[in-house]
Amino acid sequence: MDLNVVCVIDPFLTPFPEEILQGVAGKEIYSFMDGFLGYHHVRIVKEDQEK
Repeated sequence: MDLNVVCVIDPFLTPFPEEILQGVAGKEIYSFMDGFLGYHHVRIVKEDQEK
């Protein structure tokens, strides 16, 4: 079986850093969300912590 046939194409590819920098160049305000480090700071209700 051809692997390329069964692979699902991701329509939302991560942009290259150059593309991001071009998008914010010349702007006065921009923001950044750190989803990787922020993930472990989401609180879980006590009764849902141990399952």
